[in-house]
Amino acid sequence: MDCTSWVDEMTAIAVGADASIEPALLDSHVRQCPDCREYRRTLEGRGPITAMGPGTLAASVRRAAVREDQSRHDTILRYALVLFGLQIIVLAAPALLFVDTTSTTPHDARHLGAFATAYGVGLLLVARRPARARTMLGVGQVLVAALALSAIIDVIDRTVSLTTEFLHLPEVLALVVLWMMSRDNASANLESSPVGA
Repeated sequence: MDCTSWVDEMTAIAVGADASIEPALLDSHVRQCPDCREYRRTLEGRGPITAMGPGTLAASVRRAAVREDQSRHDTILRYALVLFGLQIIVLAAPALLFVDTTSTTPHDARHLGAFATAYGVGLLLVARRPARARTMLGVGQVLVAALALSAIIDVIDRTVSLTTEFLHLPEVLALVVLWMMSRDNASANLESSPVGA
């Protein structure tokens, strides 16, 4: 029996990665397979390899993963995400800190500012770890769709001018960069996966 996927899963769990196989299914396999049972005992006997000290296995695996992740993506795209993330945070600061009560309540303004700040921070995190681009892509799509819909309604109602809506250009451009990085991730995953896997 080829237990490669089971061994990979146990190793990933041991270094703190999320499980990709249902734990009950993994446990069932380990109960039936003596080789995997022995491998799990070996992993458990090593002690807490998920400890985050600078010399631990988990720390070195994480550093290597970050380096590999960053090397797979165009530096320009990563810097663009940093730029857009910082722009979004800066543009959100007035709503978060200095509430303009003429257009909304202070509470609502702070919520909007908090969301925009969180989105900007999410973009900065993707710039650091580009493999997370696919996670933020859905958030960016919903955000840009909502901004586009509200812009159309507001321009038609003449409550804002079209030029005012250009303040949302960083969100749109960030979505394009997220999409490009997600495609890069999918291509890299296809290239690195073994034939027939």
